[in-house]
Amino acid sequence: MLLENTILKDRYEVIRIEARGGMSLIYRAMDLVSNEWVCVKQLAPELLSNQTIVESFRSEYRHIVALQHPYIVKAYDYLSTEAMEAIILEYVEGERLNDLLRKHHNVGLPLKMAQRWIVELANILTHLHQNQLVHGDIKPSNLIVTPYCDFKLIDFGVSRILSSRQDPHQQDPLRAITPSYATPERLKGRYVMQKDDVFGLGCIAYEMICGMHPYAKIRADHALARDIPLRRLETLNCEQWLALKHCLQLTPEMRSQTVAEMIAAFDQDDDCSFVKALFRNLKKQFTAIFSE
Repeated sequence: MLLENTILKDRYEVIRIEARGGMSLIYRAMDLVSNEWVCVKQLAPELLSNQTIVESFRSEYRHIVALQHPYIVKAYDYLSTEAMEAIILEYVEGERLNDLLRKHHNVGLPLKMAQRWIVELANILTHLHQNQLVHGDIKPSNLIVTPYCDFKLIDFGVSRILSSRQDPHQQDPLRAITPSYATPERLKGRYVMQKDDVFGLGCIAYEMICGMHPYAKIRADHALARDIPLRRLETLNCEQWLALKHCLQLTPEMRSQTVAEMIAAFDQDDDCSFVKALFRNLKKQFTAIFSE
């Protein structure tokens, strides 16, 4: 563990430890050059001998740097020595979404707020997927609500580059997952895929709207085995419910491939949402007729 007032790279002064995770320690630090707060994410020292984990940690830094999105945490620097691996990240003020949801348990957030954040998260994931990256651990505790009421997506520890040659049945040596937000196939140890992010979005969207997890925090593979049904959310219109339902399918073949359907369903202005939905449905009908 780093001591208070430790100076890293002649620039970053450690102020205090803020969190401990299974694979890392998080510190608040001061950038002595910019005079701004930063976050130091240090790989747990006992994991330094595991080259697979070390390389995954380095990949996390490279992935964040490559993304450059206002709603994704920024990575500023990387430190690598025999005794330490650490990422210097943007320090994000705000409240974790899981803490906010805990305050609204069984009630949910105001619908307009939930809809806005669903679209925001879906757009973040679209940016990731367009850049051939998958996050792999989409859950409320990896989203910070900033003082401006926007999201910041953090923790890319299990993110992966998407590959057309990747075997969907190949086993992931890290298997770092949160069971209640993971798909059945991911729980079997399969490498993270785009559909895992889609499922995570669906779980968070459902929880924001009604204050409850879609499968009552039961592991998805157990929910599939027990054939647990989804409870219809009456506050959503038909288009929105279908989009959300498609995200939350436990069978991968029935789950949405992308988040596009969620954006189309939830990114609607009040005054013209019905017209937009009607237009989309008519367009689908005409496309079906002329393709016959």
